Amino acid sequence: MRIAIDDAHALLNRVMAKLGFAARDIPSIVDHLIDCELRGVSYGGLARAVSITERIAHTGQPSRPIAVTHETPVSARIDGADHVGYIVGQRATDMAIEKANAMGLSAVGAVDTWYTGMLSYFAEQAAAHDLVTMRQGRPNAAFSVMVKGIRGPVNRYEPATYGRVERPCIRFRQGCRSLASGRGNCPAGLRLVRSR
Repeated sequence: MRIAIDDAHALLNRVMAKLGFAARDIPSIVDHLIDCELRGVSYGGLARAVSITERIAHTGQPSRPIAVTHETPVSARIDGADHVGYIVGQRATDMAIEKANAMGLSAVGAVDTWYTGMLSYFAEQAAAHDLVTMRQGRPNAAFSVMVKGIRGPVNRYEPATYGRVERPCIRFRQGCRSLASGRGNCPAGLRLVRSR
């Protein structure tokens, strides 16, 4: 099936409004899903709206608001309060950009969220402000635990996105690294952005 971009945008706006998302938060979801479709990441585009619908039907909208639980001039920790990650990720990105522009660097983390989408989507926003980025996420974060001194293998991988400004374009690499092993963190297919 083919659908015009404007029609897909309008459809997603209606769906997210019907699901009870706040009007101010809908663009964070819709713009990200449309961006996925335009990049050819169809499972993260319109199809993801179905997954979001199923999740909200099962759990309902979160009762707690997204909150900043710790903040310094260069860092913050956001409690996503079980809100969809497109919203939490956008708030974290906006905060990280603001802090980095003011202080020269920043680190903002978020917990208790789901479906954050493409990390490069957020990294590109920072790169547009001439900021170098390192974005990292964990699949099924609610079930992931990092333990210092763990013994034995851990079967969990974290997607990571590294970005830097390279004129005339922005370059991104995505890869994975293992959370931990019996000998500490070890690379597993990590691809770093290197200057050429």
